[in-house]
Amino acid sequence: MRADRKRLLFFLLKAGLVAGLLAWLVHSRALDLRYFHVAVGGLPWLLLGILCIAASICLTGTRYWLILRQNGIEPPLAYALRVEFIGTFFNLCSLGPLGGDVARLYYMARFSGSGPTAAGATAADRMVGLLALLLLILAALSVAGPEYLEEPALRQAVGVIVGVVAVVVGLVVLGLARVRAGRPAALGLGL
Repeated sequence: MRADRKRLLFFLLKAGLVAGLLAWLVHSRALDLRYFHVAVGGLPWLLLGILCIAASICLTGTRYWLILRQNGIEPPLAYALRVEFIGTFFNLCSLGPLGGDVARLYYMARFSGSGPTAAGATAADRMVGLLALLLLILAALSVAGPEYLEEPALRQAVGVIVGVVAVVVGLVVLGLARVRAGRPAALGLGL
């Protein structure tokens, strides 16, 4: 019971600190509440945007969960989604783009007890995400028609993208072959 009271007290202290800081910001006019006003007509669009972002994070978390399971780490889906939301927070609010990957790696290494396996799964997830992004770019360019190939810079960019896609696919295939050979940490590294 004592631990529950300490936890509740700590939560109330944090909530009080946040409320105090917000009140101070509003009172000192450093925070204008008009910026938080949502137009009545814009509320459905805001909710749709939040829903799309949450769906995207859930899809990414499910992909990460599947890669973890392939590597022998079997967290519950809810835990993997929670770690994905934590990783997304650190991607958005940290100093670098790898903050989310470091957070995901930390939590999964702690969960599994195997840092190299968690690192391989995290690297594999990064490569699969890169591959999906590059394939999306190629799909968008194919819809644009052949006119974009008239521009030399775009032609070179497409060549680079196709090359990177080929390398990523090769690394993933090589990594999957290594996983089947009993080296799951090699999935993301292609070793």
